[in-house]
Amino acid sequence: MKNKSDINEIVPRVALYMRVSSGPQAVRDLSIPDQRKAMARHCADLGWTIVSEFVDARSGRTDNRPEYQKMLEQTKGVTPPFDVIMVHSFSRFFRDAFEFESQLRDLAKQSVRVVSLTQDIEDSPTGKMIRNIINLFDQYSSEETAKHVRRTMRENAAQGFHTGGVTPFGYKVVVAERRGSRDKKKLAINSEEAAIVELVFDLYQHGDGTSGPKGVKRTTEWLNEHGYRTRLGSYWGSAQVYRLLTDPVYNGRYVYGRRSKANDAVTVPVPAIIPDDVFQAVGKTLSDRNPKALPPRLVTGPILLSGLVKCPNCGGGLTTTTGKGGRYKYYSCSAKIRNGDKGCTGFHAPMEEIDKYVLNAILNDLLTQSKISKLISSVCAKEDVEAGKSAEKLMQFIESLQQANDRLQRLYIAIEKGVVDIEDPTLKDRIDLTRRTRDDAKAAVENMKNTVKPEFVLSEANIGSFIKIMRKNIVDQPNEIRRGYLRKVIDAIEVGPTTIRIHIDARRLRDVVNLRPDAPQVVPTFVREWRMGWDSNPRYGSPHASFQD
Repeated sequence: MKNKSDINEIVPRVALYMRVSSGPQAVRDLSIPDQRKAMARHCADLGWTIVSEFVDARSGRTDNRPEYQKMLEQTKGVTPPFDVIMVHSFSRFFRDAFEFESQLRDLAKQSVRVVSLTQDIEDSPTGKMIRNIINLFDQYSSEETAKHVRRTMRENAAQGFHTGGVTPFGYKVVVAERRGSRDKKKLAINSEEAAIVELVFDLYQHGDGTSGPKGVKRTTEWLNEHGYRTRLGSYWGSAQVYRLLTDPVYNGRYVYGRRSKANDAVTVPVPAIIPDDVFQAVGKTLSDRNPKALPPRLVTGPILLSGLVKCPNCGGGLTTTTGKGGRYKYYSCSAKIRNGDKGCTGFHAPMEEIDKYVLNAILNDLLTQSKISKLISSVCAKEDVEAGKSAEKLMQFIESLQQANDRLQRLYIAIEKGVVDIEDPTLKDRIDLTRRTRDDAKAAVENMKNTVKPEFVLSEANIGSFIKIMRKNIVDQPNEIRRGYLRKVIDAIEVGPTTIRIHIDARRLRDVVNLRPDAPQVVPTFVREWRMGWDSNPRYGSPHASFQD
């Protein structure tokens, strides 16, 4: 009587491995069913037993394929569950000749062999040579195809069309034109998702009306707490929010191939959801809040204007240098120090003098009731314009919701009156589509309602309290505390040979005055979306400051 191993040698156990290159191809193509049918018929003719099937929709140029890895994992046991891996052609198994042979040797150690339905090659030195030649041609063909596809995709992007892939949140794909039998597509704004994109930027910049600007983490928490979900219905994650805030597509620039090693990315113009000034301001804030870009010494060190002073020539930060054995301290251009004249022509100014004139200008020209009132009134006027735009969008969403409800009601009435055949196969699809449209519009209305901020009431008492607390702490506290208070309202300080320009963020100033003027914001959380330049001349006489748009 034959033992089990003898039976397995006579009747091999077979695992079928089938592969196409992409998910959409797997859905619309007949390749997988054809591969399965042909291999099953061949196994039946040989009397082999099929024990497993593995199907991937991934490129064969790498081993990053879930089912492929699952199949290989099963061969690593003491007794693999199959003796043969059958593929339609060797290119279905691997399209890299070196990796193919390497994997073949590993499988042979487990007594598992790979056979091809369409390439019946004997296991001999000649057969191995022929197989290697076939694999090299498969690899060459794959690389050539990939090269031509990349060129075609780049040309498609250069003409302003969408190249496929995951549609960015906030957008939808629409047919722009038809060329022959092919539809040429572009990105268009998805109004419901775009409202959430605008909300994310607004929360990060300005908060929700009850707080100041939120960081990435706080914005993420706020979205999840208030019922906002991703396109797939999942909770938002900090990484997703960060990518959303940094993706240039929302600024009207979809970049195709930005991760390409060939450095041949193509920028495709698309409808912008976020204005350029807002996008740039958020990018600057993200950069300044990056812990890798903001050393702890800028927060806790003894230098008053550390991290705030900028070179007027190159815009880079000024660092501290000394002279006469440390008796004198200066602000000097860090680019000049690091790279010499190639970095910047340089700047060098005494620290004590700069600190004195900056503080005097703030105390005498900024911290006055009239100046603070003027700045806050200006930013409130701008927000009134933005609120008007939001109200207009809200009315559009409400109208869309009403239209969807009306269409759904008409369908129900038609069914009740027998005007529409309830057995009509298209009826369910029409109702489902109308319901989805209604639900999307309803979600958009709720989203827009959540963005409506309470009207800001300018309080002269709050301004007076803010000025009093700021003056007290700027004058009496040590430098590390004074710097925390300066960062409440100062964006940057450009120090020139004869002029100091102080940039103030009026929106953040408004938030600080309205909330907690006694709480210093040591790590900068400013936004450069709206600011004024404040010039003072420290070289000639007393400081004189004037605000400019």
